[in-house]
Amino acid sequence: VGMRGGSYTEVVSYDKVELSTLVPSNRPATGSVVVTVFGSDFARADYSAVGRVGFTSSENTAWVSDTALQALVSAGVAISRRVAVTVGENVNTISEAASYDVATVSSVVYGNRGAFGDSVFSVSGSQMGTVDYTGALRFGSTGCESSQWISDTQVHGIVAAGVDGTLRLVLTAGVRSGSGTEVVSYDLPTVSTIFPTNHPLTRVSYALNVSGEDEDIDFESINGTYMVTMSGLSFSDADYTGSVRVGFTTCESSMWVSDTAVVGTVPQGFTGTRGIGVTAGTLLGSVTETLSFDVPLVYFVQATNYPPAQNESLMNISGTNWGAHDYTGFARLGGTGCESTEWVSDTAVTGVIAAGVSGTHGVAVTVGMRGGSY
Repeated sequence: VGMRGGSYTEVVSYDKVELSTLVPSNRPATGSVVVTVFGSDFARADYSAVGRVGFTSSENTAWVSDTALQALVSAGVAISRRVAVTVGENVNTISEAASYDVATVSSVVYGNRGAFGDSVFSVSGSQMGTVDYTGALRFGSTGCESSQWISDTQVHGIVAAGVDGTLRLVLTAGVRSGSGTEVVSYDLPTVSTIFPTNHPLTRVSYALNVSGEDEDIDFESINGTYMVTMSGLSFSDADYTGSVRVGFTTCESSMWVSDTAVVGTVPQGFTGTRGIGVTAGTLLGSVTETLSFDVPLVYFVQATNYPPAQNESLMNISGTNWGAHDYTGFARLGGTGCESTEWVSDTAVTGVIAAGVSGTHGVAVTVGMRGGSY
């Protein structure tokens, strides 16, 4: 009043900036996309308004009206972010209003790998980032030994060893991840040959050595067991509880030796030619008709002449490979089966022969699915 004045502080204010929506709310990881922020109280003129996504300012911000701003959003790979708008000294935010596209996987070059790993493969897709955001690749639950960002559409990786079936591939860029199902697999165990291919029927155990190509391990006797060599590949580079199977019977024990060798204790048997199966992790490789057991052999028949009309004459038969226990062995004189057959041991069988009147006959013994004659 006149030349004198008085004041009172902090009694007048303007409405705070209000934010309502962001269009579009999602954008590519490459950035450089114009978005429009709608709200109110953005001022009636350009007061150098600034937009921010998370902690990163927009590359450029343009005031449009009291209710709209446009911003050029930078690249990013984060999850949903807060959006902030500053007008003059007035600022306000809206939470979880902006996000970036997740990384996507479209194809994998060399999608099948050897079980020993250490091989380079290439993943193609999109939204992997305009720069290296410490991207990482994972097969199933196992991270790659190393990952190298190449571009927004390509990442290279060195796969770890494995013995699983078809796996999911997961690509992580920043804090976002994308995946592709059933795009990566490992080679099956491969079995090629076995030597020697035949084994005694009743020996309790044999050492079955499953070994790789270009190895020369000869047949030999070790502590009463027989070592046989089987060639193969991709039995894994570590012990994944690998096992060996003869026909439908699992070996009594299996020991992993290397990517090309597994040793198994083969159980006794009496069947014909069998396949060999090798399991490494969840993968199975096999080869058919590669292993067999000796046939029963007849060496001697006690009391070779019998009265023609006499019934229930006992015939003692000596030989070998008749089983470590009774495999329902069966003896036959000529074309007539014995009235009863009793297994005695691996080398002896007795039979009660039926009455007969014809000439000399052969004697045959059947054990399981195999037979021998004299």
